[in-house]
Amino acid sequence: MERLKSLPSYRYTIRSRRGLTLPEALVVSLIILLIVLSVLNIYILALRGREWGEKKASAEHKARIAMEWLLRDLRMAMDVSIPQDKGSTIIIYQPLTDSNGNIILPIIRDPIPITYYLTEDGNLVRQRDTETRIIATGIESLSFSLEGTVDQIKVSLTAREGEQICSLEAKAWARN
Repeated sequence: MERLKSLPSYRYTIRSRRGLTLPEALVVSLIILLIVLSVLNIYILALRGREWGEKKASAEHKARIAMEWLLRDLRMAMDVSIPQDKGSTIIIYQPLTDSNGNIILPIIRDPIPITYYLTEDGNLVRQRDTETRIIATGIESLSFSLEGTVDQIKVSLTAREGEQICSLEAKAWARN
């Protein structure tokens, strides 16, 4: 009987073991995997949202820059011509000005023509004398129309960056 008391009991040895059983390890691994996959999914969604926002901002920036150039020149115009066969072209006639924007001899010198047009690959081009400059890229559409009895010009343009589109419309009056 003494001998039986000296042997450790089965119940005591099971409780004193350290570590996890295989089913416990599998459950813990599954829980960790689910947490990692959830965090990874949130990260991927955040990256997609950031990319979407950057493309939207880029399309808006392109549209605003193009519109600012057009409106500035239209407001200084003495006369405007919109060719009938080219809806995305406008010719703006501006007087000769000094560096401060003051008109120099408007009667003696002919106005300077500035032509804006949209190329097939989506570039908005400004041409003045021999200087040709790309104002904006990624412009999907551009149209001009005369409205009212006064020289009111309506400008509509659409810029695209990836799948993001930004459309702007504005009206300007020629200086005359």
